[in-house]
Amino acid sequence: MRHTWGEREVEAMLAALSDPAVALELAAVHPYLHATDGGPQVESGHQRRSSVSVTDARARAALGRALIDAVERSNGMAAMCFNPRHAVTLTVAGQRVSWIICLECLQIQLWIDGEFSAMVTIDPAALASHLPASEGVEEPVSPFVGR
Repeated sequence: MRHTWGEREVEAMLAALSDPAVALELAAVHPYLHATDGGPQVESGHQRRSSVSVTDARARAALGRALIDAVERSNGMAAMCFNPRHAVTLTVAGQRVSWIICLECLQIQLWIDGEFSAMVTIDPAALASHLPASEGVEEPVSPFVGR
């Protein structure tokens, strides 16, 4: 499952993120597929809890670089849980590209236009600080801890 981004993919992602016409959304998702109230979902079927559009050019570039670094720094190890808590979605000329992120099992699912494309391993340290709740994205509520 180890994956290294090619130079072409890296350049394309960074170019897309530098284009203000490309929509970039950061979302908090519920980690459990069965936990839904019928609200909006991300491509993987996990319920979207909240989301924010990322419009600041520096924040967009930092998030893109962090996604690339997380994949490139991976040692290829992963757990089997896949309980994602974040999703990053780019919309470019009508095409949706989503990264559904599980920092626990060290994996990202890549979805293109609603179709599963790939699962890659990541180094969560390269990415975790770029997925803050302080950006306006509420962390999902644990089914084990009430609010």
